[in-house]
Amino acid sequence: MKLKKILVLGGSAASVEVVATSRELGYFAVVADDRVTGPAKEIADQSYVISTTDIESLALLVEKEGIDGVFCGPSEFNLKNCMALSERTGLPFYCTRAQWDRCSDKSSFREMCLRHDVPCVPGYDVPSEIESADLSHLHYPVMVKPVDGASSRGVRVCHNAEEVKDAYRAAVEISSTSRALVERYIDNSESGFTAYYIVIDGRVHLTLTGDKLLVDPKKGLHITAAALFPSRYTDPYLETIHPKVAKMIKSIGMKNGVCFLQALVTEGQILFHEMGLRLSGGLMYKLTDERNGVNDLKMMIRHAMGERMCSPEEESRITPYLNGVVAGSLCVPLGIGTVSHIGGVEDIISLPGVMDVMQNYAVGDEMTREKIGTLPQLFGRFKFMVKDGREAAKTMDRIQDLLIIRDKDGHDMIYKRFDSRRLGTIERRGMP
Repeated sequence: MKLKKILVLGGSAASVEVVATSRELGYFAVVADDRVTGPAKEIADQSYVISTTDIESLALLVEKEGIDGVFCGPSEFNLKNCMALSERTGLPFYCTRAQWDRCSDKSSFREMCLRHDVPCVPGYDVPSEIESADLSHLHYPVMVKPVDGASSRGVRVCHNAEEVKDAYRAAVEISSTSRALVERYIDNSESGFTAYYIVIDGRVHLTLTGDKLLVDPKKGLHITAAALFPSRYTDPYLETIHPKVAKMIKSIGMKNGVCFLQALVTEGQILFHEMGLRLSGGLMYKLTDERNGVNDLKMMIRHAMGERMCSPEEESRITPYLNGVVAGSLCVPLGIGTVSHIGGVEDIISLPGVMDVMQNYAVGDEMTREKIGTLPQLFGRFKFMVKDGREAAKTMDRIQDLLIIRDKDGHDMIYKRFDSRRLGTIERRGMP
């Protein structure tokens, strides 16, 4: 029997899970990007050297190979290319460009939140002509960011008007639409909150919640250091905020797909500030699949191939809880330098409860100054499942004891080791 073919855009490590899962589902995986080789290409059934921005050449490939569907990893760059190829060829895709823009634009997202009474970070009206703008209405500190940025690029905390103008100019330079926004700064040293959703035939399901702690927000490092799942706020969130968020997601018009919403938490109040109309880069499906048999990556691949996302029985298993256990994620940020030695990873993988290691750097890779404060600063993520918060803290400490990353001069490249005592601020409480 002839296998259905899926075209995966991008041959890097970000696409490995998509290729492996596609093959597990019985599809023939074809990978394309502008490089001769790559981790995803090495495990694919077939690969081509075609830039993922070359939509016309990709369309010819679709016709030549009889491609049935197109997808990619969590790369926003390649997701947009998937959308363009879908529009060009008629291949199924879960969202339109208009839906994507509506959710990824932080200003548009805030308007949606306000319209549906979803709590969000308060913003300030600031004219685009920032040089001559009257900023006397701002209450410092404030946060300045591009309206369409990702990976924490261009995000700065400002304490006076001059800092705002400098940060605003820099954010506009990064923004693909040359726009920036100014928000109230939330001292989120307590925690952040993330809600993960999947939409199946118009039905909106909350698949997981999580609490996160940042590397060093006071120094501008707004990237995740550690996270625990499910969130301690899951019960009240389901009762008070989830119904409003579900209605907001429905208003987008996406019938089948995934998204996640990120929030800051201050004094127990959840305030959303960003939405991603895509799978999370943290591969959360590994947690929900292990405990609940729910895998949103498989669902999205099936949808890309023009099939039903899942059976009614699998849909009935969707829950934001993890059947009585706590899942954790530890992220390891790097300092500037070239990696010359990595040790301890195999020992970490063998630790009780450790499920997955997502490693972004290999020996010879360089961590540069411009990556500071963005997701590319992370060496990788270590995922595990344990019985409670105390076990989570012990596991994180053990991982950090074992992991060794050194530069060419033998210096420790880990930028900052996570203090597991901080988990006390997001301790688990009575989760089913």
